[in-house]
Amino acid sequence: MAQRLSKKPLSEGFELWDKGYFLGAMRLFIFKAETSPPFQLGACLDAMGHLLARLEEGPDAKENFGFAAEKYNMIQQPLLAKVMLVKGVDAEDGPEAALPQIEALLKENDPERKAHENSDAKVKAALARAYHLRGELLSQIEGNVEKALADAEYAAQIGWDRDHAAYYLAANMRHQLGDIVGATGNLEKCLARNANYIPAYEMLAAMLLTP
Repeated sequence: MAQRLSKKPLSEGFELWDKGYFLGAMRLFIFKAETSPPFQLGACLDAMGHLLARLEEGPDAKENFGFAAEKYNMIQQPLLAKVMLVKGVDAEDGPEAALPQIEALLKENDPERKAHENSDAKVKAALARAYHLRGELLSQIEGNVEKALADAEYAAQIGWDRDHAAYYLAANMRHQLGDIVGATGNLEKCLARNANYIPAYEMLAAMLLTP
């Protein structure tokens, strides 16, 4: 089984994750991590950190985010490595502890909010993920729905390989603000980017069933 799973494409693990099969996805990422080259290893550990956080395994999630940070540094992605470390803080200590760190990171690396103009694709993607993370953290702290929405939509505008998550967060925030039309539009964009993302279907169905 280990040999078979290690030969699966990395994309299959993300597909399982998006469909809600967290344990199956984690198993695939674990075996992929044992045989992956350095440029893929960071992504495996990054994904495992997210899955462990979803399963409320905070210390293990933080550890994997830390390992991911090490691998991203090895392949010259220092900004993304710093985002991983903040994600680790969130996984173990919560959004209130992580928010000041991601705010400091964005202030240092994009003080004028011009990430969308960056020509370096890796830096641009890392900044998108940083804005998305700040949006996620803000969404969990009362009174920050509009700020979270702004970060989510900006992260989606910048874009990265899993920016459907930003569209989904934006939809959630618009729904909380009572903007059903806007939320529906965000969900449609989310599904256009990733047709496997089950939470978006669930949210869209719930909205359509609500009078």
